[in-house]
Amino acid sequence: MKYSNPALLNDFYQITMASGYFQAGISEKTACFQLFFRKAPFSASFSLACGLENAIEYINSFCFQDDDIEYLSLLVDPAGNRLFEENMLFGLTQC
Repeated sequence: MKYSNPALLNDFYQITMASGYFQAGISEKTACFQLFFRKAPFSASFSLACGLENAIEYINSFCFQDDDIEYLSLLVDPAGNRLFEENMLFGLTQC
């Protein structure tokens, strides 16, 4: 079954970084992230980049559904504290 909204399929690190930006008061600043790989596979001297159109489409349509935000609001650290502030979650781009 294909998940209709893949926002939660990104790296959890990115969501925690968004939370950190929010807590630091810099959530409105532009952040830059990169898509890359470290080494060409199979000892090759070159690589082909395929699927860039899909990656760009994913980024341009990136948003969170109500269920995604509800799930994130339930996450807690080992001490039982919420991982994400409510204000940060409701500031996420919603579908």
